[in-house]
Amino acid sequence: MAEVKLLGSWGSPFSRRVEAALKLKNVEYEFVDEDLQSKSALLLKSNPVHQKIPVLLHNDRPIAESQVILEYIDETWKEGFPILPKDPYERAQARFWARFIDEKCLPATWKALWGSEEPEKAVEEACELLKILENELKDKKFFAGETVGLVDIVANFIAFWLRAIQELVGVELLSKEKLPKLYNWSDEFCSVFQENLPPKDRLVAHFRVSAYSMAEEVKLLGVWGSPYSRRVEIALKLKNVEYEFVEEDLQSKSALLLKSNPVHQKIPVLLHNGKPLAESQVILEYIDETWKEGFPILPKDPYERAQARFWARFIDEKCLPATYKVLWGCEEHEKAVEEACELLKILENELKDKKFFAGETVGLVDIVANFIGYWLRAIQEVVGVELLTKEKLPKLYNWSDEFCSVFQESLPPKDKLVAHIREVKLLGVWGSPFSRRVEIALKLKGVKYEYFEEDLQSKSALLLKSNPVHQKIPVLLHNDRPIAESQVILEYIDQTWKEGFPILPKDPYERAQARFWARFIDEKCLPAAWKALWGSEEPEKAVEEACELLKILENELKDKKFFGGETVGLVDIVANFIAYWLGAIQEVVGVELLTKEKLPDLYDWSDEFCSAFHESLPPRDKLVTFFRRRFQSTTTATSN
Repeated sequence: MAEVKLLGSWGSPFSRRVEAALKLKNVEYEFVDEDLQSKSALLLKSNPVHQKIPVLLHNDRPIAESQVILEYIDETWKEGFPILPKDPYERAQARFWARFIDEKCLPATWKALWGSEEPEKAVEEACELLKILENELKDKKFFAGETVGLVDIVANFIAFWLRAIQELVGVELLSKEKLPKLYNWSDEFCSVFQENLPPKDRLVAHFRVSAYSMAEEVKLLGVWGSPYSRRVEIALKLKNVEYEFVEEDLQSKSALLLKSNPVHQKIPVLLHNGKPLAESQVILEYIDETWKEGFPILPKDPYERAQARFWARFIDEKCLPATYKVLWGCEEHEKAVEEACELLKILENELKDKKFFAGETVGLVDIVANFIGYWLRAIQEVVGVELLTKEKLPKLYNWSDEFCSVFQESLPPKDKLVAHIREVKLLGVWGSPFSRRVEIALKLKGVKYEYFEEDLQSKSALLLKSNPVHQKIPVLLHNDRPIAESQVILEYIDQTWKEGFPILPKDPYERAQARFWARFIDEKCLPAAWKALWGSEEPEKAVEEACELLKILENELKDKKFFGGETVGLVDIVANFIAYWLGAIQEVVGVELLTKEKLPDLYDWSDEFCSAFHESLPPRDKLVTFFRRRFQSTTTATSN
């Protein structure tokens, strides 16, 4: 038997259309309920264009778009109930009205139901279109005649969903008085397909939450790898509240974060209709009290609520500081491990024989303990410290398994988290364009790192050990493994932290081109510019050669904003000396290589680059002072 799968969503009229057709044809199928907040790999692969449900998989071949699927079902299983009429003209008419419903009626009714700047006008337009549809019914039982057909199935939203939603939002579109024939048809339709429609009470509850959240703006300022912002995400998802996630760069905090949380200037911050709330536990209680209809986060009983708050604070004020101390190092390591284990044991005792701290389902304490449930096990694996193990804390360990199983889609990818946790060090010099290249790349990827300023007059043992061949900066140390040479490091960063901002393009040809121009800069442009700036036996010739090479580089820019296109890439980062250092040095030495007149496109690109990375560049006055001293000492030495 051919394998038939339907990727859909229980409450979607579009996937219910397909189910109705499959049942009319007596086709057995497997239904896969999709979470549209976290779409499955199968859905994304099967419908890469729209990434929407429904998708019918027939012998692993995907068909998308509900009307397309309905016709496919009718043409594939010909023996069963006919969905489209046999007569070509009648088929064309059916297709016309089906499209009229999807392209005219549904957008208009949706607009009228869920709000518009001109609500009265929106209701009027929707009613006019529904009246046109009613006129097509004439005196028939169904649009197809005595039995249902394509138009009836496509109109399922009007028959069932519309009446449920209008009752909820208080907007009347389809009523016995306004549209008697269409209203009677909807009764007939629901009678025929009552077993193929979602439960009305569940549908109303779903749209009640949607109506509430759609009327409001909910934003979360957070960081992907933070257990504190993940707490809030878990709560919002449990409550089915739609929200916009704003990823914060904690190295360069946004104006919105600083304005929204001026006291601590930390994430997470929840913005609800523009009103900010800070501190994860405060936010969790706010969510529970605001969206009361959804999953309860705190228990109803006052005593149980107090107990939940007590243990949530115990976690944040006792357990987490103690575990952090062990994981990130302290002078009395063994004592710190002992203290952390004792506190975790106290927490385990509170679990007793329960599945979760809240009982059979998760609650406030479970959500607040998410660091222990997920992050702790990942970090202790990296740093080689054992706090939470099956042997030491069996109940807490089993709880962490249960927690991760329930919230696996709401937790950061473990490989990304581990890579983020692992130690990254950069040996560099503040004024070096080569070490600044690496800093730019690390910041683009959101990788935290420890910076070590090197004295090139007295190089550290770590630098000499890490780069024994050249004994130069920059050197990146990743888990104590050294990588030298700035371009080599840039590619390493791009390949190691794949999730972040792409530095090299995906296309092999474009990658090759990026590498070519990056090497052109380092092997041609920089030596020539350096020679022209710091003196040569033939200064005019040196300036001419440098300008010719910069002109070639400018030609590669074409009409692009950056060498990487609309966003920066490898070539832009490697060209950082030209964008910033060159202007500072030519001001000191009185040599003009890059000017608005000579190289307008390259000059404009340098402005764009400096604007994008102004926080990752050394202070200009400090740089100019440094090069002025160097120039003066060079001039003095030459004159002597």
